[in-house]
Amino acid sequence: MIKDSQPMADASKRDSLKTLAGLLGLGLSATTLDVLADYQPPQDLVTDSPKLFSKAQMRSASALAEVVIPTTDTPGAQAVGAHHYLDYHLSRCASKPEQLAITGLLDKLDATALRGHERLFAALNAEQQSALVEKLHAGQAPFTAADADTWSYFISLVVLAYYSSEVGATQELSYLAVPGGYDGDMPFSEVGRAWSLQPFI
Repeated sequence: MIKDSQPMADASKRDSLKTLAGLLGLGLSATTLDVLADYQPPQDLVTDSPKLFSKAQMRSASALAEVVIPTTDTPGAQAVGAHHYLDYHLSRCASKPEQLAITGLLDKLDATALRGHERLFAALNAEQQSALVEKLHAGQAPFTAADADTWSYFISLVVLAYYSSEVGATQELSYLAVPGGYDGDMPFSEVGRAWSLQPFI
């Protein structure tokens, strides 16, 4: 019974996709429909078992992501789980040197925090974290220019994770599923937030 039900479920899913494609005016090939029907989104993006980071590195990545996009009147990078995205993305898409650069930077932040404050980076207060990040951003000792470059890469991943999330796209940015007409002469004061252009992850 289990084996027989699978083709029926796939066929039903393909039929639903065909109906949706028809409503949207799209032409989908049989191969495309098969791929879409079989696709399942990754279930292990958020997990208690990191893919690349150690648990200590995950805590540091979480705290560092919050420095990049802190909580204000909208949730910050930590709240949307940007650190989980970084761990997943780096484990799947980054080269070995890129992986080592990020994990090495997280370890170096923790080691520097321990030397200066006898606590890991994630346990420092906001002022102490900011002071370390300012040195990192400038490539000042104990950090290097290479560390500063890795920091820029880290920032880009956090921004991608945040603004591709539902919170980033609908709360930090303005989101309208079916946008209205174009107005090229609208006063900037009436614009409000920037418009979201990315799908949620």
